[in-house]
Amino acid sequence: MDDDRLVSEVRGLMTVIHYDLRGEPGRMRPGRQKIYRGSAVLREPATVTGITIHQTACLLPGTRADRADHGDEGGSARRYLAIPCHALSGDGWFATGHDLRTYLYHANGLNRCDLGLEVEGLYPGVVGGRTWRNFPATEWIQGRIDAAREALTWLVAEGRALGMPIRYVHAHRQSSPTRASDPGEAIWRSVVEEYAVPILGLEPEYERTWGEGQKVDPRWR
Repeated sequence: MDDDRLVSEVRGLMTVIHYDLRGEPGRMRPGRQKIYRGSAVLREPATVTGITIHQTACLLPGTRADRADHGDEGGSARRYLAIPCHALSGDGWFATGHDLRTYLYHANGLNRCDLGLEVEGLYPGVVGGRTWRNFPATEWIQGRIDAAREALTWLVAEGRALGMPIRYVHAHRQSSPTRASDPGEAIWRSVVEEYAVPILGLEPEYERTWGEGQKVDPRWR
């Protein structure tokens, strides 16, 4: 087992693997994080009050080199290092690595005040509806549900330990005019309505928007 592969506490029907990649070099592409005088901008912890939930709208196979060195799952987890989010969850695993204070461009107007959780897969805005470009939808199975919930739990605990008064949970659509299906009904129901709210005590701000964003779709609730 790789040193970065930690068995997380079991909260659902299966054990979730945590890939802690904080010791690996970052692979963030230019323009995906806020830079000032050559260094990544770190937010004041007191200004980070929520978590934005996203879907990646695709599956994330790892590079050939990463798959060779770390296996299919470990290779996929390492794609996280190039994605502007604070945690990424897959099927039975989640990955972390970026400093939670880092100002990442993940959610438009919510960049300043939220952590970003990306849930791997392509899902319709409403269960049974069309996906982006009508591509086949990813099956929303228990392994993906448990991993997303565990990743969210980790973000809340780690963020609060840093002094972040995390209280709210948001959908990316609330800060974007083009992300109506982000994260989508299936993810929102399982991760937010059935877990973040009753178990973690987080508060959705259903009616609030940022910029040209859209309110949470009432069909998700």
